[in-house]
Amino acid sequence: MLYWNCTLAPFVPSRWLNAQSSQEHLSSKTSKQLHDTLYRAGIEALLSVEDLRQPADTLLDALSRMCMDHSLSLLPCLFSARLCAVNRHRTTFSPSSSGLGSPALAIRDVVRADAMEVWESCRKVLLRGTVTVDSGPQRTDAWMTLVGILDVIEEEHLYTLRTTIGSGNRNTAPSRDVEFTLIEAKELALATVERTGQVCNSNDMFVVTLAIDVLDVLVGVEYELIGGELQRLLGAIVGLPHPLSVQTTDPVQRLLSDLLDYHTETRTVHAYILTPLTALSSLTLPKIGAGCLEEFTRA
Repeated sequence: MLYWNCTLAPFVPSRWLNAQSSQEHLSSKTSKQLHDTLYRAGIEALLSVEDLRQPADTLLDALSRMCMDHSLSLLPCLFSARLCAVNRHRTTFSPSSSGLGSPALAIRDVVRADAMEVWESCRKVLLRGTVTVDSGPQRTDAWMTLVGILDVIEEEHLYTLRTTIGSGNRNTAPSRDVEFTLIEAKELALATVERTGQVCNSNDMFVVTLAIDVLDVLVGVEYELIGGELQRLLGAIVGLPHPLSVQTTDPVQRLLSDLLDYHTETRTVHAYILTPLTALSSLTLPKIGAGCLEEFTRA
């Protein structure tokens, strides 16, 4: 059993989690410094070289048993911290040189693979059942966590459909399980936007905004995850009812801008223009959200 799991888990993480999750209440410089010190100490204890060699599920299981609320709010931070730790010790985890291709690219592939395995574990252990399209109350913290982790995946370019390693031109496809979890996130977000007619309170309206953020980030992670559902996506956005269409203006604008950027770079703007027109033709005009229709016109 890992040292932190049998010794630290009953004592340190719960206090460390409370300290980290309460950072928004810090008001003094001294409190901020204390918080940063506790955070660094906790990260070093949880993400030592020895612990990085172990399956991420073990740590995430322990965190989820302690306090789900704290675990959710900290998950993007822990995901990013583990990525930094693996990068820092990347030569320790690099595969033996086989003479094929660049060692630097091989190490990068190892870092990517580890990060996506951790993402898969996060989705299974902490997010499954908390990010849903059920008719009951939605957990905004779970959706914010999902957006936060996907942001890291996008910014660090951790997911690729195919990764070429070195001059040997050996292609390695990502784990089907990893791809499935990203597709699952897309489906949850799409279904959430589509069910906006059932939205009945401000909390759920905020969830719709976060769902649009998820779709936007996935465009940056890998366009192919979204491309096949583009007409469905644009149709759902155009059909957002008032006043939700106004409240989601900023995330919708970002999403449309990122989609347009992609199609501009790939010189497929003509195909992109036809897609929203097709989506519009399938809807009854009086039901179209005025705010979203305006965004399409601007785009």
